[in-house]
Amino acid sequence: MNAFYQLSKALRSQKRVVLVTIIKEYGDTKGLVGKKILCDFSGEVYYSDLSPKLTHELTLFVHKLSVDKKITGTFQMAVDEGEFEIYLEKYIPAPKAVIFGAGHVSQPTCHLLKMIGFHVTVIDDRASFANSQRFPDADEIIVDSFENAINQINIDENTWVILVTRGHKYDFLCLEKLMERDMAYLGMMGSKSRAAITRRQLAEAGFSRENIARLNCPMGLDIGGQSPEELAVSIVSQIIAIKSGRSMGDAMSREVIEAIVRGYEGIPKALVTIVKRTGSAPRDVGTKMLVLADGSIIGTIGGGCVEAEIRQKALEVIDTGQPTTYTVTLTINEAEDEGLICGGKVEVFIEKVQNSG
Repeated sequence: MNAFYQLSKALRSQKRVVLVTIIKEYGDTKGLVGKKILCDFSGEVYYSDLSPKLTHELTLFVHKLSVDKKITGTFQMAVDEGEFEIYLEKYIPAPKAVIFGAGHVSQPTCHLLKMIGFHVTVIDDRASFANSQRFPDADEIIVDSFENAINQINIDENTWVILVTRGHKYDFLCLEKLMERDMAYLGMMGSKSRAAITRRQLAEAGFSRENIARLNCPMGLDIGGQSPEELAVSIVSQIIAIKSGRSMGDAMSREVIEAIVRGYEGIPKALVTIVKRTGSAPRDVGTKMLVLADGSIIGTIGGGCVEAEIRQKALEVIDTGQPTTYTVTLTINEAEDEGLICGGKVEVFIEKVQNSG
């Protein structure tokens, strides 16, 4: 089974993995461009079409980079087997949101979080509030006391916790159980005066300043919202703002990977991945686009003349079967036509791919 099938399987199993692709080779080394390994941060290998020795060298390289927290991007690597340029992509499972409280603000918050790719759990001790009729978008609904529910769920550094219970008593009960847990975000609804009282109570309960500083309260961006829907926009906007500074994966790229694994069986296709960008290029490193033999595409790397040029190159790769890197430079005039501020450069890796066979 190919690397993309194993990647899809790993993500569905909530594994954190790194996909390594050789995109250039130098010297006497031949035939390794496009070869891949898929491993986790500890070095366990889920897929490799390279020699055991080179696989081992690459997993060691990944582990060193993970310690330095420098994963996604292109890197030069020289080992006994040769000198290569490799492209590394870190994949982390879809972020998890846990909403404590199933009131009116929770409903639009759940909906918006699902729209931006979160796995959402809603918790409340009232079955008349926490149910699939009121939360059709929720992945999981737990009807239990907040205290019991906290013991049932897995909270980790990929979890975003939102406290919108029906009263401060319940918010604080949750905070006492959650404050020292490692998570991506902890937010609580409340006024500035309520926030001050809560922080004082947490200090009196013995929590450190560092832990208390992690609490986002009042939760959300100050956009003047009043209605439940406006408050939900405020909350989710803050989460997006914080999340944008983290490497949490690209939902569109995951859709493309699923299309490789499960769709378009028997149709020749090429995968385009942005591996480098400078200036005002339209999309970030890691963005993917799947090009089918008839010229249709799944996903986008920015549209316009850049995408059209790269799509044509991808059709050539479908014909030849030879993976390649390709660079497009966007002049200032072209950038203006694309609605960008200035010119830029994007380098992509293009490879012919097959379904999961």
